[in-house]
Amino acid sequence: MSCVVAYAGSDGVWLGADSAGTAQDLSQDLYTTPKVFRIYTDDGHPIDVGYVGSYRLGQLIKYFLSPRSPNEGESDEHYLVTGLLPELQSLLRDTGFISQGETGREQGGSLLVGFRRRIYIVQEEFDLLEPLHPYAAIGEGAQVALGAMWVLSRGNISARELVISALEAAASFCATVRPPYVLLSPDGALHWVERPQ
Repeated sequence: MSCVVAYAGSDGVWLGADSAGTAQDLSQDLYTTPKVFRIYTDDGHPIDVGYVGSYRLGQLIKYFLSPRSPNEGESDEHYLVTGLLPELQSLLRDTGFISQGETGREQGGSLLVGFRRRIYIVQEEFDLLEPLHPYAAIGEGAQVALGAMWVLSRGNISARELVISALEAAASFCATVRPPYVLLSPDGALHWVERPQ
């Protein structure tokens, strides 16, 4: 699967992901296709996205999703639930990506979203959650990464270093997580990292 992590630091949200693509037969290769990227609303508001699972999910979001902008005075949660997620669901439905889960509800994929300096988790059935802590992780290595971020966030470490260290911890204990890592900084730039520095 993979691991994607997010940390809301003093300069904004940092996202990070590994580069492994693992098939159902557990064969694996490394790819330069980033699992973290930035999209924009129709009037230019940035939304940072990280995904696990199918690369097609990320490609559909990155190249086809251009959600409406938040209305004046609209809360972030209201915007994401009534603006972003219905448009995402519609896109995935129209492209044949959505499946029916065991509950009978539509399923897409797991995402981390950075929006206006806050982190949100989009679950498979399009539930939106905001974590209590200033960090989150999804994918196979998520539990290890969360433990690492819990410890590291109590020390004097930069957001960039924290994200890299969390991914390295996940890679150390999860066979489907491997470097190089790609980080999406709050300014929207991508940074490739082979190993922690």
